[in-house]
Amino acid sequence: PPPVSAAPASQDTPAPPIETQAGAIPSTYTAYSNDRQLSRITERRTASGSQQQGEYEFQGARLLRYRGAPLEGMGELNLAFDVRGTVVSARKDDAPASEAEINAIRNRASLLRSHALAQQATNVHAMQ
Repeated sequence: PPPVSAAPASQDTPAPPIETQAGAIPSTYTAYSNDRQLSRITERRTASGSQQQGEYEFQGARLLRYRGAPLEGMGELNLAFDVRGTVVSARKDDAPASEAEINAIRNRASLLRSHALAQQATNVHAMQ
């Protein structure tokens, strides 16, 4: 019999970029969906006159990973969570990330996710 191969993984489909002032932070984000489920958001923020970037990965309503600039200050923040929301790893550059940095990203992820889902629902409703 022919060898069995796994079905190819479906690709993330980007929505049009959205400009927002969500949380009083000017930014542009792009939401990506996989099988009509929000899978990740990429964001470009303008803070203190500089551009900062971040990427949020989701499974359902849960934030699983964040990579990018912290909301305040400089550096590279890398956060990972399990499906229950427990922090698996939290690093800022070569040191542990603070609880305040982790909570700020969780809150930002929730805000952007809610905004992206509202935009998606509005677009689906407008097409019907």
